Amino acid sequence: MSGKNIFGLIVAIIVGIVVFRIFLWIIGAVWALAGWVIAGLIIGGVAYLAYKKFNNMLSSGKRLT
Repeated sequence: MSGKNIFGLIVAIIVGIVVFRIFLWIIGAVWALAGWVIAGLIIGGVAYLAYKKFNNMLSSGKRLT
């Protein structure tokens, strides 16, 4: 192998490692955002169901006391 081939191989390895790290960072960011979205949907759903139950209780004439 000549020096040019070895240099090209080293550059290819370094570029591959950098691209792989960027790919993992993007996947991690997407996974974190997806977790927040899922948590928000669950909390929003629970709040909406509580609101509907409270609203139905008021419209049916029941009192809080």
